[in-house]
Amino acid sequence: MKKSLTKVLVSCAAVMSVAAMMSVSASAADVTYANGTITNGATVPVENGKQATILVVEEAAESALTADAIKFIDQQEYTGTNPWATITATLENGNYVLKMGGEGVTDVVKQSFKVGDDVTPGGDGLEVLLGDVNMDWKIQGDGTVKQTINYKDAQMVLDAASKKITLTEQQKLLANVDQDEKGTINYKDAQAILDHASQKTAITAKVTVNVD
Repeated sequence: MKKSLTKVLVSCAAVMSVAAMMSVSASAADVTYANGTITNGATVPVENGKQATILVVEEAAESALTADAIKFIDQQEYTGTNPWATITATLENGNYVLKMGGEGVTDVVKQSFKVGDDVTPGGDGLEVLLGDVNMDWKIQGDGTVKQTINYKDAQMVLDAASKKITLTEQQKLLANVDQDEKGTINYKDAQAILDHASQKTAITAKVTVNVD
């Protein structure tokens, strides 16, 4: 079961482990999801007796992690048997990333996996509404795009404006809701997102993006 994020991150070791997991490239593992269970065939990349950490997160939020995007996080001493070979988790259709690291790890295990039939496909030329900064859209069976534009996207805009986070070029394009010529991302764009979410005004402008 997903542990409390606060409970896990109070430990300095846990914070160090997660920080490393977010910054180090790694090898792939065999990860699948079915009937509420993640099956993780990866080898835990730490020595016996050392602390290991696992993280399962929405792929779209990997570069700007939020508590809501974390679907499973845990840390414990590794005893030679993968304690996360099976993980109970409720995941909506979409794209996810599993990472495992820990004490002394320089080569983090990382694996992307998909849930459901309407996950985002790879390719170019996906047309989406501006404002979906966290890029959590999904492709439906009829080919239409399902987007959720809400306070999470607005918060990313405000964090980018205050330089708390750095957006990708594609996220910057989506964040410039008012489409000012200078491409300035500020509170006006965040307000436009909130107005759309509360149905005061609707964002209608679309932009073509690339999907990895």
